[in-house]
Amino acid sequence: MMGISPKLAFDPVELDDHATRIERAAAELVEKHSAAHAGISQAVPGLGSGMAASALREQLSEWESETPRLAGDLAAHAQYHRSSKNELVAQDDKNRAKFDGVDGQQAG
Repeated sequence: MMGISPKLAFDPVELDDHATRIERAAAELVEKHSAAHAGISQAVPGLGSGMAASALREQLSEWESETPRLAGDLAAHAQYHRSSKNELVAQDDKNRAKFDGVDGQQAG
């Protein structure tokens, strides 16, 4: 059959590494966004009490609420990598156990 791989190969360590990189990206996002938000907060008083200051405060509030959502999405994606790895390893173990003892040999 064309297009169907006869062997599914995956590296559990690689999936963990990807998850770790995604978690680092989430932490970096929070850190950098927090620093940017702080800088903007400090700049707002310099705009006075006009429409520009009001608009920037409103936008900043939106950005501040968006950051945890984005970081949460990244954390969920990292967790998906880890849970997928765990499911694949468990299935691989089950499959290997089915072949243990065939012809007096142990699979793997």
